[in-house]
Amino acid sequence: MKFKFAHAAAAALLIALPSIVPAAQQGEMSGEDLANISERIRQTGEKMRADLKQARARLEAQKAHDAEERKREAEARQKEEEDRKRQAEEARQQASKAKALAEQRQRDVEQARIDRERQAIKEAEAKKQEEREARERAAQALAEAKRSAGIRAFSESEAGSTPKPQAAKPDATAELSAKERAARALEEARRSTGVRAFADGSR
Repeated sequence: MKFKFAHAAAAALLIALPSIVPAAQQGEMSGEDLANISERIRQTGEKMRADLKQARARLEAQKAHDAEERKREAEARQKEEEDRKRQAEEARQQASKAKALAEQRQRDVEQARIDRERQAIKEAEAKKQEEREARERAAQALAEAKRSAGIRAFSESEAGSTPKPQAAKPDATAELSAKERAARALEEARRSTGVRAFADGSR
């Protein structure tokens, strides 16, 4: 760059020489003429130095402006990259949270299903146990009624075909009580287990 400005200064001197050389060739230059020529050369040099200074200042200003512009562009690109990374990270975190929430919901649904199945198994087992107990109670009531009926028949055979009223009355009362207990047990079995349980208990 300095070479370009020096070249421009030399070119300016060459331009000014044609106006100086003819007067020197005449051999009639006076002191005033020399003074004028010197002044012109001085002014030309000062103007060249001022132009060079201005050009250099403009160049420096342009360099500073370009550097500032590049800095702003670099900062803008960096900010865009940081924003892009931040948004990508936020999206990743949101996706991770959504996935975790979906997995937790799935686990809750599966656990609820398992709990329902366990509860259904417990209820079924409890119902079976209740049916077994009801059948056992019905069977016991029937067995007691049969025993009572058998004891009565045996007593009647021992006493003859015409038992005394006093002896028959306790047997009838006992038979009635056994039948009532059997009826109550059967009715309870019907209420507890339904027709199926009652049928199973009576076999």
